[in-house]
Amino acid sequence: MMNPGPQSVISHQYSSIKYSLANTSLLIHDEGTKIKQFYHIGHRIDGTKRSLYAQVRICTHKTYNIRRAVKTYTLSEDAYVSPSGDDVGFRSQIGLNLSAIMNEIIIMSKLNHPNVAKLFEVFLESRHIHLIIELCKGGEIFDLLAREQRLSSSKALSITAQILLGIRHMHMARLCHRALCIENVMFKDKEKTEIKIISFSNAGILKATNLHDRYGSPLYMAPEVFAGNYNENCDIWSIGVILYTMLVGHQPFQGKGYVEIMKCVNKGKVASDPIYKQQLPVIKNLIKMMLKKENRPGATEMLENAFFDPYFRDKNTQIYQEITNFVRTVAESGTLLPKFRFGVILKMCVYNVLLRTGRMWEEFHCESLWKDLDIAHSGTIQAEVMLEALSNWTGGLFHQDWGRIIYELLDINHNGTIAHDHFMGFTFRIYEKQFIYDAFDLMDDNKDGILTVENLILYFPVDFEQFNNLIIKVLNTENVTIEDFCTHINKFSL
Repeated sequence: MMNPGPQSVISHQYSSIKYSLANTSLLIHDEGTKIKQFYHIGHRIDGTKRSLYAQVRICTHKTYNIRRAVKTYTLSEDAYVSPSGDDVGFRSQIGLNLSAIMNEIIIMSKLNHPNVAKLFEVFLESRHIHLIIELCKGGEIFDLLAREQRLSSSKALSITAQILLGIRHMHMARLCHRALCIENVMFKDKEKTEIKIISFSNAGILKATNLHDRYGSPLYMAPEVFAGNYNENCDIWSIGVILYTMLVGHQPFQGKGYVEIMKCVNKGKVASDPIYKQQLPVIKNLIKMMLKKENRPGATEMLENAFFDPYFRDKNTQIYQEITNFVRTVAESGTLLPKFRFGVILKMCVYNVLLRTGRMWEEFHCESLWKDLDIAHSGTIQAEVMLEALSNWTGGLFHQDWGRIIYELLDINHNGTIAHDHFMGFTFRIYEKQFIYDAFDLMDDNKDGILTVENLILYFPVDFEQFNNLIIKVLNTENVTIEDFCTHINKFSL
């Protein structure tokens, strides 16, 4: 019996992950489907991060007009099957193998968080594998440091908090990144406020025993990774190195090569630098915590450090500001209150759909705000408590008449309280327009492009007759089209 050739192994592995990931949000197209059927392909955007193995270009969805990035692996003709018979290597691309690409797809399919780059679709053509990934427009931390040399403590604080939030999500999913560095953290926007963690081909799945393979850049590797016996907290060490690098302008452990760097890391002595010495004690203590060789805290414990309180206070302030502005808009809209109520409920439906199907992340800062408002720890907020908080935040400028709007929008059960899922559905951010389309498609059980109250209350249980009357009042019909759905979420919700 002849051994399978490279193309057969590629086809088999692709079919296997397509089957195993069928119930995830990831769309894996049939083998041979052309990417250009769905996307316009543009210019390269990988810049300084040009990989030996893949090219990254901008692309635009032909139907939804959504801009994304496409990471393309070329499967060269000099491919060969590994001795084990289940992997493929490429002689002209030493270091690239099929298993790393498949691992990247599997890992990214398990992740859904605003600080982790999202994988949406995969295509396998005869000589290429294309990964459709969330577009990051702001470049790498590396690029920003190259231009500014070092960052302010407030900027580094914001970036570090977001990296920890993304890594916390990974660790809770029993995944370890293993290759965190300033090149693998990108800014989502040109304003460089929100970050995305990228590059998951070397990520590992956590099991009962420790991991042993050595991955990552030596400058960011924890001592236990050099030793080949580690767990997910190796990522915390890497984040400590990133924080030091952002503040000082170079990594804390230096050396001319792998062996010298390893010796420096194993000693655990941070490079003496006058800029580092000038940092606040709380910052230096934070870095020391992340660079502990033993008993290193996990991501959740790190996020509870007082150093990050200003970041979460700023986030809470931002949410209060958004709520206040939104309520003011509703108050000034006159007769449009039913449309806003409808838009808010539809957004809550999207939240519940994403949550139930495992496509929703935990909004850490929204949860932080919730805990402040849920004074009795009852799982509900008294609407009057939220009104008082908004009044306090605005210095008493929150108009008393606006309280009625809060009740109209959020007191869904008409009992003077706001439920947890209603609050989260109201405040969470829809980072990708695709999530709205996905939620509609999941609720549209007969795929006729129409939602009725029967579809909606499966994901948002409210009084049938009242909800149906609201739909008729807003749309003059009982049917909700995808256009109605998108318009009311985009224009009439927070």
